[in-house]
Amino acid sequence: MMAWPLENSSLTLLGDTTSVQIWYDAGARWLYVRWRGNYREQDAGAGWVLLLRCLRLQPCTKLLNDARDAVEGWAGREQWAGEALFPQLAERGVRSVACVYLEALAARFSLDTTLGSTPKPFVAAFDDLATACAWLQQR
Repeated sequence: MMAWPLENSSLTLLGDTTSVQIWYDAGARWLYVRWRGNYREQDAGAGWVLLLRCLRLQPCTKLLNDARDAVEGWAGREQWAGEALFPQLAERGVRSVACVYLEALAARFSLDTTLGSTPKPFVAAFDDLATACAWLQQR
């Protein structure tokens, strides 16, 4: 993993669980969400609650969702995530989400399926962090 974001002085850690870290990037004015490890339903649920709480503490219109350090995808809950979770972000003011793919092909399919179930057109997926950041900066 590149030095950014952990060595970025404009980052403030807002929340941390076993499966996710959530940072506010004051320079970019977005939330940086870093998923890691296995993506079990209980961990994912706790991470999602934390993300929504962080959005209340630090409202943002942009979110960088980095899944490069995660081991697996939504594991059969893709449609639910797309139809229920992503719209909650929109309700809280998020207008653009850049998602960085996991390495595993099955996990990529999982994210694509989730995004296909998302009724809001504000989510895009990318192969690398730099491209995701560039897209999000232009939004």
